Amino acid sequence: MKNENFLKIVLKISAIFLCYFTPLFLLVISDVGSRLFQEGTFLGEAIVRHPYQWDYELMFAGLYFVWGIFVWKAAKNPKENLSFIKFTAWGFFANVATNILVGLFRTKELTHLAADSIPWLVLGLLIFYFSNRFTTKL
Repeated sequence: MKNENFLKIVLKISAIFLCYFTPLFLLVISDVGSRLFQEGTFLGEAIVRHPYQWDYELMFAGLYFVWGIFVWKAAKNPKENLSFIKFTAWGFFANVATNILVGLFRTKELTHLAADSIPWLVLGLLIFYFSNRFTTKL
């Protein structure tokens, strides 16, 4: 039961993480965000890649939002959603690998992409660990 509770917590944190990209996108394209995240400022360089490609970011914000909703739902009943939960862990790992690979080709962005990969890697490892511990108890 303990592993199931930890898994549920990690899944809900992951769902919030996935959904946060949508309000961030909306903030960046707003008037406030365009001033707050200007190129050359600390926040602008830490949060936004310049030149900003809003169409590309919108695609990922929408995808991550839907994924986050389904992860939140899966957290309610992990036993019935193990396949999707494993997919989520592997999807997070694929995101990390893709970021690093892109960073190797765009060397100016390697540090940024590697730093962006940390939460994906940590959450993916936690999901993978607790889902495996949970399945061994079934």
